[in-house]
Amino acid sequence: FSLVQMNKTFSDIGIVIRVTDFGEADRFVDLVTKNHGLVNLVAKGARRITSRKASHLDLLNLVKFQVARGRSPQILTQAELIEPHLDLKNNLKMARTSFYLAEILNSLLAAEQPDPELFASLKNYLFHLNKTPSKENSRQLSVDFQLYLLHHLGFPEPKIHTPEAIMNHLENITSKKIKSRHLL
Repeated sequence: FSLVQMNKTFSDIGIVIRVTDFGEADRFVDLVTKNHGLVNLVAKGARRITSRKASHLDLLNLVKFQVARGRSPQILTQAELIEPHLDLKNNLKMARTSFYLAEILNSLLAAEQPDPELFASLKNYLFHLNKTPSKENSRQLSVDFQLYLLHHLGFPEPKIHTPEAIMNHLENITSKKIKSRHLL
């Protein structure tokens, strides 16, 4: 018996960075997790009205979850909301910035590569962004997080540290246009 065969489930905490509807009732969910890195899961039945998972699997939510190991993608069996970041989601500018960073993370991170430091930094960033009342403070917080992300993942920094220059630099690194930059 291998260890993987014996341990058919795992639990972790993570931040939802992408949700995609699949089939009639399911959702694909991508989470940046504390102990398992970026994971791609299927939440069976999450789109049903009676689903207890549905409300927990919103973008940017911090959730505690359980997964049934198996073939890829793995099945998300339980989810419990820890922090919804409501203030952040109710502010259009901050929500746009957060969706932009979620899109960047989804493009840059390799699947299932544990990075507890990155998870803690993202969690801390979202917590502070959620509590930041000033537009200028939130802009600087976002610039700082993006520069941290580039440095942490081993990418060079752009020569200019303006939001537009960093965004263009990240588009060059990922070789694709960032869709969330065009949200109104």
